[in-house]
Amino acid sequence: MSHFDQEIQKMTKEALANIQILAYCQTCGENFLNIKAEDYLALSSHFTDRTPDRWFIEAGIHWVENDGHLILIDFKRDGSMIYQEDISKIWENKKLLDGSTKAIMKPHFYKYRERSKQKPI
Repeated sequence: MSHFDQEIQKMTKEALANIQILAYCQTCGENFLNIKAEDYLALSSHFTDRTPDRWFIEAGIHWVENDGHLILIDFKRDGSMIYQEDISKIWENKKLLDGSTKAIMKPHFYKYRERSKQKPI
């Protein structure tokens, strides 16, 4: 590994220090992910095989099966919010853009569920 690569890794580790990632349903409180950012990067297969992680699939199934539920991802540093993403809005926008429905999306989530069973997160 080059010196440059070592420095990038060091900077990335420092930037991710004390960041917690939480994915949950704001409507009912179900939790899908609660992990340190650096652990997430080490475990997530999204960055290696470009398929969704297990937590993302479970959150998607929850969303398609429960009308009106809001799925959020929080990024917190030392307990303070630094960023929040509404992934249910991303799925909702996908529905609108490609003319899909939750009924059409649901089998895709279930297909991915089978593929993601061996994934660590």
